[in-house]
Amino acid sequence: EHKVAFLSMSGDQRQALAEKEIASLDREITQLRSEVSEVKAQRDRLQAKVIELNGGAEDVQELLQKQEVEERQRRVEMFGRQTLRRMMHNDLRRGWTAWQELHAAKREAQWILQRTARWLRMAMV
Repeated sequence: EHKVAFLSMSGDQRQALAEKEIASLDREITQLRSEVSEVKAQRDRLQAKVIELNGGAEDVQELLQKQEVEERQRRVEMFGRQTLRRMMHNDLRRGWTAWQELHAAKREAQWILQRTARWLRMAMV
């Protein structure tokens, strides 16, 4: 239908219609170029953001590794303190046990002396 209408037009009308069509296409091309430019700018901003976030992710990863090292160091120090405390408790326990044994030996020796003294007194009577 458009072909028939186009063919029935005069040369000037065809020229005007073609120029109108060209102008419309030029506007569309300009608009598309503008959109492409905006999309490229947005892509560049997003790429910059990705780079920034990746850098941030690397910083976070580095921070996590640093925290891991600090936590490991704290555990080593805690283990050292626990070991020292256990050694001290061991020494205290050994000292307490030695005192108890000495006290029991003194009591037993005193009991033996008392029994012997009683026996000797009874033997003298």
